[in-house]
Amino acid sequence: MHDRQDGALGAPQQAGYAPGRRAISMAGQSFHRIRDCGRASTMSGNPSAFDANGMQMAAFSSLVVGLEASRSMDEAMDVLHGAILELGFPRVVYGCVSIAHLPSGTWVPAPLQVRGFPDRWDRDWPRHRAHDPYAHTAFLKMESTNWTVVQNNADLLDPAQVDCISYINDLGLNPGLTVPLFIPGHHYGFITAVGDGGLDGWDAAADRAGPTLAMIANYFDNFAIRRFGGPPKESQSLSKRELECLTWSARGKTVEDIAVILDLSADTVRVYLKRVNQKLDAVNRSHAVAKAMCLGMIDIS
Repeated sequence: MHDRQDGALGAPQQAGYAPGRRAISMAGQSFHRIRDCGRASTMSGNPSAFDANGMQMAAFSSLVVGLEASRSMDEAMDVLHGAILELGFPRVVYGCVSIAHLPSGTWVPAPLQVRGFPDRWDRDWPRHRAHDPYAHTAFLKMESTNWTVVQNNADLLDPAQVDCISYINDLGLNPGLTVPLFIPGHHYGFITAVGDGGLDGWDAAADRAGPTLAMIANYFDNFAIRRFGGPPKESQSLSKRELECLTWSARGKTVEDIAVILDLSADTVRVYLKRVNQKLDAVNRSHAVAKAMCLGMIDIS
């Protein structure tokens, strides 16, 4: 998946969500519930509630219509951004990865597609992408995550996660609301609506738009799989042995050294390292090490 700039930002199965026609039907039912809520608000003399529900109805409706006309993931992302703008959020990010974390516990960062982000927002993102506490929290909770809640519990985060939050905040990409997406046997993903840097009224706005954002996110993810086979796949995950061989190689060990350390033959080690190059689409071992480190797959500290 390629990050695209236009001006945020890992696998259990989530109950009640399945791809295909059922997901579309559920999304349609949710749309009608929102519509009915809007009508009820008008009848009860609460026009402000009707206005909010009307905006949500319009956002979902424009998403459905726009996606059917889209011819590529880029166009679909533009449609998603338009729907998020109608909800009142200026920025959106879509992340997707085939596996959220490795058996070792290391998180696998999801490649991102973004809209509305500042130029060069990702200049130092590779250093932080494996430590995104918002994506991690949404995965572990299996429910939408308000960034302010994570920030208010910063004492529970490790230093790398705190540093990641600081990087995001410095770019003005705050606050946000992350919706996790689980497709059993396929991937873990998330869609995040990001604010404009102001916290005044954010929690109320997030609570108000949360149900519609979740509906939009799940509909979009299902559509992307149906129409385009999902976003472009990231590098394949590595096996335990492949990770071990690559990690020792990154630490300066030769094939012969690694064979002794892991009690394998040198030829077997070469086979593992060759597979690593193929999976990571690397031209040589150094290139494989660099890509694996960038993806957060290995740690040589």
